[in-house]
Amino acid sequence: MNEENIIKLSKKGGFYYVYKNDCYIIYYLLDYKILNNKLGFPVSAISKVTNILENKHINYYISENKKQEYVDNNYAKYLNLGKVKYTKEEMKKNIFEKINLLSIRQTDELLNIIKEYLDEQQI
Repeated sequence: MNEENIIKLSKKGGFYYVYKNDCYIIYYLLDYKILNNKLGFPVSAISKVTNILENKHINYYISENKKQEYVDNNYAKYLNLGKVKYTKEEMKKNIFEKINLLSIRQTDELLNIIKEYLDEQQI
């Protein structure tokens, strides 16, 4: 088994945690927040999380020695999707932070430009 392609769920107190690349997959599937390359969720959600991972055929390992492995492991696929989603969300947050620093006039100008673009795209 490739240890790089398995989500490692570590129990600490009342939470399970995943780290680094594993965060992006859980983020993509469940929208849990990533903070400092770490993502946590309550112990009560472990069945929900593992059911989704099993449904998506993503290998995982729980610190209490429960393991699920698939020949057709989709870890890499969902890692890519998660990184793309996370990058887009971070970009949106940064844009909104910058917009909030604009004056009312600048904000109106920007919103008109965005509206014109979206109207052209027929969105």
